[in-house]
Amino acid sequence: GRGARFSTRGLNPALLLWGFVLICAAGVVLEPLLAQLPDLSLNVGRGLWTLLMLVLFAPVLEELICRGLVLGTLRARYGVTLVSALFFGVMHLQPVQVINAFVVGLILGYVYISTDSLWSVMILHAMNNAVAYLMMITGHANTLLIDLIHNRVVYVAVYVVAVALLIVSGRMMLLALRRIKEAEKNRAAA
Repeated sequence: GRGARFSTRGLNPALLLWGFVLICAAGVVLEPLLAQLPDLSLNVGRGLWTLLMLVLFAPVLEELICRGLVLGTLRARYGVTLVSALFFGVMHLQPVQVINAFVVGLILGYVYISTDSLWSVMILHAMNNAVAYLMMITGHANTLLIDLIHNRVVYVAVYVVAVALLIVSGRMMLLALRRIKEAEKNRAAA
């Protein structure tokens, strides 16, 4: 039902940790593609107002629209998550953000469907935007790991670790979601 959209089951620490690791690892794994796209050009300020906009207001509003409204409507009618992720990506306008936001949107859509909770996706989105804000204020908005790691062998090793983290965090996130569902079944049966 409508009330379940803000279920507390989305506030599971293991789910949030592994979901965040998955989002970060996916960003690194996407680097070879993102490196081919034009740099991001953002003209946003710094300071408290920008921090609040990027880390609080944007995740809440975008999740209400993308997961709550778009995904909620499409899921009820067609059982689709891909369209809401695509919508989320395109909403970000710039090619680098479109690709990254699409992948993040797929992850957030899955978490939302699995928990039926906007809390979890709002928190994960806020954590992702906080990292982006930190990169921006430190002058690294367009910095990829390949730009920071000049030794090819070291970069390949880091990339392989990112792929491994992607797989492990994806699996751990799925396990956390399964444990949440099992705990709910046990509570309902008791």
